Amino acid sequence: MRFSKQKRKPVRSWEKPGLSGRPCRRNWTHVRECKERISALSSQIEEEKCKQRQLRLDFEEQLEDLMGQHKDLWEFHRPEQLAQEIDTLDSSKEQLLKEEKLVEAKLEDVKHRLCSQFGVKGCYDITEGLFLRSKEAAAAVHLFEEETRRAQELLENTAQRHEQLQEKCQQLQQKRQRLKEELEKLGVQVTAQAQSKQEDGASPGEAANPKPFGVSEEKDPELPTEQGLIPS
Repeated sequence: MRFSKQKRKPVRSWEKPGLSGRPCRRNWTHVRECKERISALSSQIEEEKCKQRQLRLDFEEQLEDLMGQHKDLWEFHRPEQLAQEIDTLDSSKEQLLKEEKLVEAKLEDVKHRLCSQFGVKGCYDITEGLFLRSKEAAAAVHLFEEETRRAQELLENTAQRHEQLQEKCQQLQQKRQRLKEELEKLGVQVTAQAQSKQEDGASPGEAANPKPFGVSEEKDPELPTEQGLIPS
């Protein structure tokens, strides 16, 4: 019998007898770390692919929306479509004008009926009532109220100013009366002093030519200012 030769497995460095088990553990740890890194990178790649796929889908949706809008604009701006839209607008405009004319005719008919029923004055009153309920009447009333308010403010300011001026005039009149009284007192005193001097022994020429009262009155306004009798 022939014996088949069995192939021997290569003995690795960390499996050799007599060697320590630390290199084996270190290598296994390194392999595990590499596998973890590979798995992390693979997961990151998958996430990036998912993001890119989502971005591509969003871009395709936006592109489809823009293409649809462009298509709608292009269809709207076609000459045939524009002509059709213009015809539609013209027809609607004519219809609105006809309806407006019918409404005006009905209003005129109602107005004539009211005039015939209530007379000219009643028709005028109705027209006036309709105008008073309109926006133009409300705007006119608002403007009138605004002008009235401004006029009242101006009147109040003018009255206040008039009162202030009256008070000032009264104060000035009182001051003028007081100054007049003081000037009269000073004039009487100066006249009495001059007469007493003339009587006591003035010269005959001076006695013959006494100073008129007007001269003393002209100098009187200077005396209060020098003697400090006139209050400020």
